[in-house]
Amino acid sequence: MFCSNCGQQLREGTRFCPRCGKEVNGERPGTPVPEQDEKLTVLDQGDGRPINERPPYDQESLSPAEQLSSTVTAGDSAAPVKRKKFPILPIISIIIIAVIGVVLFGVIGRKTDLDRLEGKWMNEDGNGIVFYAPHDETSGDASLIEDEESQAASYEWHESSSRIVLYYAGRWGDQNETVYEYEFEDDNTLLMTPIQASNSTGTYSFDDEETITFYRE
Repeated sequence: MFCSNCGQQLREGTRFCPRCGKEVNGERPGTPVPEQDEKLTVLDQGDGRPINERPPYDQESLSPAEQLSSTVTAGDSAAPVKRKKFPILPIISIIIIAVIGVVLFGVIGRKTDLDRLEGKWMNEDGNGIVFYAPHDETSGDASLIEDEESQAASYEWHESSSRIVLYYAGRWGDQNETVYEYEFEDDNTLLMTPIQASNSTGTYSFDDEETITFYRE
């Protein structure tokens, strides 16, 4: 038979349990009761001693596999590490502002042929044209210089056809108009070729007219 308190096997006729001291008179043989000892009796596979009797250890005394196992276990119970969020929105805003700035600079800072025309242009014969600052997007005032004399004029600039139209008073006071095709060799060299002229008597075309080279002064 067995002690009903601790499960110790007893001889027939035993009155007190030799292990826990409980009186066992009248107890019948039965199934042993599991021991209620707080100590663990499961043996560790490493050194054969109960797990609760294993001495303290540090990470350096463990094998690489045991160190990894203990690290993972500790990491699972630890509080999750907060990752720093990358500041995406500020960077996107900076990129957008930079792109807008480049576009605006290209549009506002772009120098057109109308801007390049402004100034005094003279040819090798001492004749020339002064283009004054435009008063709108396509036209402005000018002066024609011939034999050191100046005559008031105006001009129109046609970007799509690369043409300049000069308007000035004729010898008899009538309105004259001359159309030139132009080209910039560089910022200081302007090529102008007359292709058509008009006055009160009619319109005339120039055939194989020589190109006039003007230089900025």
